[in-house]
Amino acid sequence: MEEGATLWAWKSWALLTAVRSQSPLIQCITNFVSMDLMANTLLSAGASPALLHTLEEIPDFTPQVHALCLNVGTLSADWLPAMKLAAELAQSPPTVIRGNASEIIALANASVGLTKGVDSSHESHRCSGIGKVIGSSQWMFSHCLIAAFVAVDQAHALEATAAALSLFGIAGEMGMKLANGPASLRMHLIDSLHGLDEVCVLSHVKIASLS
Repeated sequence: MEEGATLWAWKSWALLTAVRSQSPLIQCITNFVSMDLMANTLLSAGASPALLHTLEEIPDFTPQVHALCLNVGTLSADWLPAMKLAAELAQSPPTVIRGNASEIIALANASVGLTKGVDSSHESHRCSGIGKVIGSSQWMFSHCLIAAFVAVDQAHALEATAAALSLFGIAGEMGMKLANGPASLRMHLIDSLHGLDEVCVLSHVKIASLS
């Protein structure tokens, strides 16, 4: 393994260890479909998930969390007020924006057009390397893991994001080898994330550069 990749592997392992030891409190406001997946992803990594989203609870709770994760992929009149209030209480602009290729291109004002639900209408190679780092196959609930990693290393959000996605990808690859279909893949991915150890992380992280 090259020196740069070795340093990244150790950094990724250090961040996962920090998440497991500090158990950061991560508030996720998301749709009902992904609540279970996000909660179990965070738990398997060692973080503490909180899925509360009511306007009555947010003022007292949100200021206490270590990171706030908002899933704006399915905005509705019922969810938007809670997201806005939580974002205001966080008193910070977004640290990380996670999206598919079309969403990132749109935010960068590179194009205007319609997407197809969870499917991206642009190939990831159009995103100047962003999609290649994230990976077109990353599941939507990987962003909660990003929140947990950034929570334990806020001064290096980009590096924490890369590490989170790398470890999520490793768990996904391990889960794919054990799964017989989409349902069992969810289970094996979460189990694999929970079971990541030092040897596995150091031998599988493939981050080489963010330049």
